Amino acid sequence: MPSEQVSRRQSQVDRLYVSLKDLVEERKAKLEQQYWLYQLNREVDELEHWIAEKEVVAGSPELGQDFEHVTVSWGNAAKGGSWRWPWPGGLGVVSILCRGSWSCPHPVLEVLELSPT
Repeated sequence: MPSEQVSRRQSQVDRLYVSLKDLVEERKAKLEQQYWLYQLNREVDELEHWIAEKEVVAGSPELGQDFEHVTVSWGNAAKGGSWRWPWPGGLGVVSILCRGSWSCPHPVLEVLELSPT
């Protein structure tokens, strides 16, 4: 009879372990969703700040100190030099969302109603 008890207990432990594993996976998925959301919020805040800085420059009545200054400023604007992303390669999550280059639906995208159909 002790072997039956051991088998029963082993079976119970196995079930509890599987249940625990499922809970861990659910928790991990929720944490990943939260991470992506915080990442997106941070990048959107940085982008809004960058746009606000560029709006100040674009709205400035300052036309330049002399002909050379205006020529250099015009050349930079024509090349896109003064309007590039402040981060190499653009924004991470924001770029992915804007380009629509995600490969599968993500829960964060569903929250933002941006999930591909």
